[in-house]
Amino acid sequence: MKKSAPSKNTLVAAEVTSCKSTFMLTFAVQIIGIDAWQDSGEEQLSLGPYQQAMKLQYQLYPGQSFELDILIWPHVAKIWCGSQYGYIRTWQFLEERWLTFSIRHAFPVRVHNMINHIVTVTCTMGSGSLGANAKNDKNSEVLLPPLKFGERRYFGPVLEAEETNEQFIQKTLWNRVQEHIPASYLDGIFDTPFYTTDVRHQDTILSEVQESILSKCHAVEDETFPAESEDILINKGKDTKNPKDKKKVVEEHKEKFAIFLSGDNILAGAGRIVAFETIGERPLEQSSIIVIISSNNLPAEDDLPIIFVNVETLHDIPIQELKKLRISQIFTRWKIGEQKHDSMKQNVKLSNNIQINDHHTVPLQYSNASEITAFFLDNPFEIQICGHQSKSTQHNGSLFGNNKNDLNFGYALPSKTHNPRLDEEVVIAVTKIDASSLAKQTNGFVRGEFCVYPLKSSLVDKDRKDNCTNDVNGIKQPIEPDAIIQPSVILKAQMTLDASIGVVGCRPHRLTRRYLRFYCCARDSQASNSLLQKILEINRNAVASEDINDLLTGFALDTIDEIVFYVEGQKDGPILIVATLSESYPEMSSLYSCSDLHVDRIYTDMLSSDTPFYVLKMLVPLNTLLACPQVYVKPSLPLPTKSALLKIGRLMASKFNIAPYKSEMPTNEELNSFRLELCVPSRPHEDNLISGARN
Repeated sequence: MKKSAPSKNTLVAAEVTSCKSTFMLTFAVQIIGIDAWQDSGEEQLSLGPYQQAMKLQYQLYPGQSFELDILIWPHVAKIWCGSQYGYIRTWQFLEERWLTFSIRHAFPVRVHNMINHIVTVTCTMGSGSLGANAKNDKNSEVLLPPLKFGERRYFGPVLEAEETNEQFIQKTLWNRVQEHIPASYLDGIFDTPFYTTDVRHQDTILSEVQESILSKCHAVEDETFPAESEDILINKGKDTKNPKDKKKVVEEHKEKFAIFLSGDNILAGAGRIVAFETIGERPLEQSSIIVIISSNNLPAEDDLPIIFVNVETLHDIPIQELKKLRISQIFTRWKIGEQKHDSMKQNVKLSNNIQINDHHTVPLQYSNASEITAFFLDNPFEIQICGHQSKSTQHNGSLFGNNKNDLNFGYALPSKTHNPRLDEEVVIAVTKIDASSLAKQTNGFVRGEFCVYPLKSSLVDKDRKDNCTNDVNGIKQPIEPDAIIQPSVILKAQMTLDASIGVVGCRPHRLTRRYLRFYCCARDSQASNSLLQKILEINRNAVASEDINDLLTGFALDTIDEIVFYVEGQKDGPILIVATLSESYPEMSSLYSCSDLHVDRIYTDMLSSDTPFYVLKMLVPLNTLLACPQVYVKPSLPLPTKSALLKIGRLMASKFNIAPYKSEMPTNEELNSFRLELCVPSRPHEDNLISGARN
C-alpha cells in the first residue's frame, strides 16, 4: 500500500501532545453483487471502473467525524478518507466475499464527554454519496505481492507499483534501526486506511465474521417460559366465545437498523478489543458490516482515572428453581463508592446460560480515588445476581359470577410460593472478586470466571447501645437479607460468572492517613505475654499523652491450644514496634505487610471504649467447640457468638498465609457476644496476662 502526499491530519509523534488518545478501528464489509469465488492468482491487476461503491460515516467523539469512501473491484478495494487512501485485498470466506481494513485516529478525549457519547456507523450504498476525491478517482494497475511467511491471505498488502531497489534498501535499514527506538502509542500513520496488520485485530475480525456466517445457519431462538399469574392459571383451558376476549395479533414494531457502540463501553474496554453492536433488521440491499475498536492512552495522562466493570455471561443457573419462584428476569448489581449500577434485565430462557453483556465505567475524582481503590483491600468486590419476581395473585370468587370457582369462596388454596414481596427485585446470590491487587497499582486488571455464592445473613444494626445480654447476643433481632433461594440450591447449581474489573488512569493523590494490620499466632506463652505487655504499654502511653491516633486496637485470644493476635494501628506509628518485637521470637508465626495500606480500622469503636485492646481467654478449647455438632445448630449458640467462633476457626486453619478480608474478621459486636458466652470473665489486674497456652 502506498499513500499520497502527507495530509495536515496525519499525526506524527513529535507533533502530538501527551493528552491525546488513539483509536484503531477495523472494518469487515461483505461484498454483494460481485461474483468472484476465489482469490486472484495474478500479481499484476489492471483496474477498470469500480463495480461497487459505498460510504461509511461515524463520529468517534463530539467534533470528531469521519467519512470513508469505498471503491470495490472483484479482488481489491480502495478506501478514501479525506485526501488519504489505501488499497486492500478482498477475500473469500465460505460462500461470501469480504474486505477488511483498519484506520487509526488520535485526538484529545475527556472521560466525562466520552462516557455519554454513542458512536454510530452509517452505511450508504451506491456511488451517489461518494466524496469528490472518490468520484474523480483514476485507477490503472495495482500489484499483489507474494505473501511472506506468517502473512494471512485475508490481510495481504497491495502496492501501486513494484518496489524499487532504493525503496528495498531504505526499508531494510529502517527495520534494523526501528528495533532500537522506544515504541510509542503515537507511532505510525493516522487518518489513513491501511490493510490490517495488528494480530489481535486480525484474530478478532475473523472470529466475528465466522460467528456472523454461522449464526445465519443456526438462527434458532430460545423459548422463554412465561410467568403466569395464578388467575390466568385458574382460568387456563376455559373457552371464551366472546370475540372481545380473543387475543389480537399486533405487528411488532420493527427497529431501524443501526451499528453503534456507547462511549461507556469503549472506556470499559480499555486494553481489549470491543465489537460494535447492531440492532434492527438489516436491509437486503445493504452489506453486512462488522466493526471493532481498540484504544490506547485512554484515559489520557491529564484526565481523570476510571474504574471499569465488565459482566459477560452467567453460567449454570437453576432454571427450574427460578421458574417455581416466578423469577422471569435476571440482572446484576454492584456498587463502587457511592455509585450503584444495574445491568439490563435479561429474560430467563430454557438455556442455563444468560448473556448479561454489561459494561460500565466509573470516573474517579482525584480527592477520593485512593480511598475507593483502597477499599478493595478490606473486602472483595461483590456483584449481586438479582432477579425480578412476577406478581402472584389469587382468584377472588364473585357471588354473581359465572367463572370457575365463583360461589365457592376459599376453594382456591393459597400458593406455596405466595409472598407479599412478590413483584419486586430480589437478590439471588453474589459473586466475590479478589481485587486487592488494584489497590496497590495505578493500572491493573482482574478477569476470570468467578464462583457464585449464597447470600450471607447478618443481624440488622441497632440504633441504640446494648443495654443487656439479649442485646449483646442479638436475641429477637431481625436478620437480613431474607434468602429467596435456599443456599443449598445455589451451591448445588455451581453457578459461575464471567466478569472483569480494572483501574486505568493517572496516578491519584495519596491518602494522608492510612493504617497497617498485624496478625500473629503462637504457642509460647512467654513470647505472647511479652508481646501483649508491649501493646498494653503503648496504649497506656497513648492515653497519657491524649493521642488517640497512636492507640493500637484489636484483640488477643487465648484458645488454650494457641494464642492469636490481631493488632491495627496508624502507619509509621507504634505498630512498627510490635512488628519488630515479634521478629525477636522465631516461634511466632506473623503476617505483616507495609504495602497493605488500609483506609480505616476494623475496630474503630474500640477507640472510644475503656479497653481499646481486648484480651480474651476461652473457657473451652477452640478445637473442641468446632468439633461439636451442636455448635452448628442455630439454637445452640447466639448468632453473633457462632459467627465469631467460625470466623476465628477459619483464621486459625489458614495459619495467616494470606491477609483476611474485613468481612472475614469478627466484628466488634460479635467479639462482645463471643466474650460473654465462651470466655473467662475479665478481672482487674489479671486480664493483662495470657496463661492458657503451653510452652
